[in-house]
Amino acid sequence: MEDGYLTLRFRRKPGITDLRYQVEYSNDFLTWSGDAADVEEITSQVAPNDPGAAVFRSKKPMSESATGAMRVRLTLPDTNP
Repeated sequence: MEDGYLTLRFRRKPGITDLRYQVEYSNDFLTWSGDAADVEEITSQVAPNDPGAAVFRSKKPMSESATGAMRVRLTLPDTNP
């Protein structure tokens, strides 16, 4: 947690194009959302010169929720037309 918000920091390998990183938030550990209403990327604000950095935070401060969690899902890009 940073500044009252759940914050998730991880490293991406620059140049890897066959994986997609999806950051998701949940306040009940059952329903996960990666929508812009729930999660925001703040990498450009906190690590603008680090091409491998990835920093995301929840949009809702922890003071508004009794529980909360964030996760990163790795998926292959959709290859269906």
